[in-house]
Amino acid sequence: MANYVITIGREFGSGGRAIAKMVAEHFNIKCYDKEIISLASEESGLHENFIAHCDEKAVSSLSFAGGNNFYFPGGNMHNVQIKAYFSQFDAIKKVAKEGPCVIVGRVADHVLKNEENKITIFISADRQDRVLRVMEYENISERKAEKLVDKNDKNRAKYYNFFSNKKWGEAKTYDLCVNSSKLGIDGTADFIIEYVKSRLQNMD
Repeated sequence: MANYVITIGREFGSGGRAIAKMVAEHFNIKCYDKEIISLASEESGLHENFIAHCDEKAVSSLSFAGGNNFYFPGGNMHNVQIKAYFSQFDAIKKVAKEGPCVIVGRVADHVLKNEENKITIFISADRQDRVLRVMEYENISERKAEKLVDKNDKNRAKYYNFFSNKKWGEAKTYDLCVNSSKLGIDGTADFIIEYVKSRLQNMD
C-alpha cells in the first residue's frame, strides 16, 4: 500500500476531531491534531503555549510584500509569529513523510499540495447541532456557544484563506465535503472510511 495522508478540515463544533480519530483508528494509523503544536515546538524551539496561541488564528497583522517575502510591521514579534505558523507547516510535512496518517486542520491540505497520495476532506454540520455540541463540551450557555462557534469559524477561515489562497469550506477546495448532522458522528466516520477505502484501491 502506498503512503497516504488524509487531511480533515472542519467547522467548529462539527465533531471533526472525533471523526478524524475514528477514521485513523479504523485504518490503524496516527492522527495528528494538537500533536502538531508539540512537534512544531520541538523543532522550532518556540514555546508550545506561544504556538498554541497562534494556532489557526486569523492573520491580520501580516501582509505580503511579493512572492514569498513578508513585510513585518512592528518588527521582531511578527517574525516570531511567522516562525510559529511555519513551524506547524514543517511539522505537517515531517509527519506526512513518516507514514500514513490523518491530519486535522492547519491548512494541511495546502501544505501537502504536492503530495500525490493525499485525500482532502471537509466536515461541516448544521449550526444548531454545532452550538449544542459546544455547549455540552465546554459546559457553557447557548449564547456563549454561539459566539465561540462564530469566532472560531471566522479565525479558521481567515487563517486558511490567507495561507492557501483558496476558500475555507468551499466544496471545490476539497475531494469530499460531508455534513455530519445528516449521518451523525459515527455514520459520518463510516461514510468517510468507505470513501477512503475506494480511494486507496486506486493508489495500489
